[in-house]
Amino acid sequence: MNGSISPVRIPDRSDSHLRNYIFIVCAGLVVFSPSLFHSFVSDDFHWISRGAHLSFKDLFRNFEDTSYNIFRPLLPIFFSVLYRFFGLSPLGYHLSSILIHVFNALLFYRLILYISLKKEIALIATVIFVTHFANEETVFWISSNCVLCSWFFSFLCILTFIEWLRGRGLWCYFLSLGIATIAFLFREDALVLPLILLLLMGLELLRSKQEIRKDFNHSSSSTSILSLAPFFLLVFVYLYFRSISLSDLHFASLISLNPINAIRNFAYFLFNLTLPLRLIFDVLGYQHSQAINSTVNSIDSNWLMVVASLLVVTFSIPVFWLWFRKASNDLKPLVVLFIILLLPCLFTKGYGLRFTYMPLLGFVPLSSYFILYLIKRINKYNRRLEKHYIFVALIIVMILNFLILFERQRWWREASRICQETITHAGTVMSSLPEGSTVCFMGLPVRSHGAYIFNNGFIEAMSLYYPSYNSAITVEDSSKPCIQEEEVVRNHHGFKYNNGEFFQLF
Repeated sequence: MNGSISPVRIPDRSDSHLRNYIFIVCAGLVVFSPSLFHSFVSDDFHWISRGAHLSFKDLFRNFEDTSYNIFRPLLPIFFSVLYRFFGLSPLGYHLSSILIHVFNALLFYRLILYISLKKEIALIATVIFVTHFANEETVFWISSNCVLCSWFFSFLCILTFIEWLRGRGLWCYFLSLGIATIAFLFREDALVLPLILLLLMGLELLRSKQEIRKDFNHSSSSTSILSLAPFFLLVFVYLYFRSISLSDLHFASLISLNPINAIRNFAYFLFNLTLPLRLIFDVLGYQHSQAINSTVNSIDSNWLMVVASLLVVTFSIPVFWLWFRKASNDLKPLVVLFIILLLPCLFTKGYGLRFTYMPLLGFVPLSSYFILYLIKRINKYNRRLEKHYIFVALIIVMILNFLILFERQRWWREASRICQETITHAGTVMSSLPEGSTVCFMGLPVRSHGAYIFNNGFIEAMSLYYPSYNSAITVEDSSKPCIQEEEVVRNHHGFKYNNGEFFQLF
């Protein structure tokens, strides 16, 4: 771990990237600015409530908390900081999400620049990423800050590790390891970090060997590869503590090696990264979304799908191998990065656009490579116009993504409006009841065109907005009916939500 690999520097100075940085920041702020105009929904109230009531003595209890069967100890601390600054003002929370996403894009730009050594590929990839419509849920929904924060620290870890590879000192190595630990404690996305670092290590060794073949030290290369051992060890330490905290939820239960599940996930990500599906369902109606999900879920035990998946794999491996052998040196590391970021998503269970953040990071560099290839083919006789073509392509990407997200934010704003009205009506109901009453709310609105309303978080919302009310609140679902075995308790009241109002049932 002496950092003795000879450094391979990117020839461009940081100053030459200033215009690209400004363009990326402006693109992200403009395209996601519509999210500033809606309030909180669903799980937001849970995390804000956790942050609002977090005290210093509770810090270590975050490692034991298993809310929603997840292990993200640093997320309540993050929301505690936001609550201290913004209280219940949604503008500050949404602005924070946008800014973290934009910072992620700037760090992503440096990573792709290091991998491809081409500013054009890095710029196109980053602008597509920072404005992509698939980031709707991740940026619009503040509960997804765990994704944004995990990748913010993951990028910092990667870039600090690169500085160590370039010979900046051993302190960069240990700093990178410490930052990786923070990334793990925000979300499990950081599990791919050791593989990304392995890719970067291989690139650095290859470039060093090519540029200074006579002076290349093979012993230093093996030492440097061993330096990745603590990062892989960190993965096992994280999984160990996660298994202790979630003793009732085995990590293996979140993973599926079923080839049908992998194919289904691949199709899910492919469609969501290339098509604005939620906008399409806005037009067609969400009953089609439910019909598609029912059809897809019904093929779990279909042996024909097993045969089909085996045929796809059998055909894909030789095609991919032949294509990879013929691919340029610029393209190969981008393909490897795409595989690293996509494979974990293929074998996990769970849906939602927030899960597209990681595969999108691998998808957009490949997209930018082929966009640049097409521009060069179209413009092969006039190189001077190449920058103009790239600029026009980026403006088109920005406009399309802005129009999609501007339309989608209408439903997030509508969902947050329904949330606020429901909370207000519920507060009126509670204020009219005697002291010490038990209130059960039924039929709460759940979704509005793909935007969450109250699938979770209602009780926490009431505690935030009406902390002085001492009525016990429950919410009816399939596992917790309001009346069990036809038992009616004194001062036990039930209200059902219907068309914006609550009606008393008992």
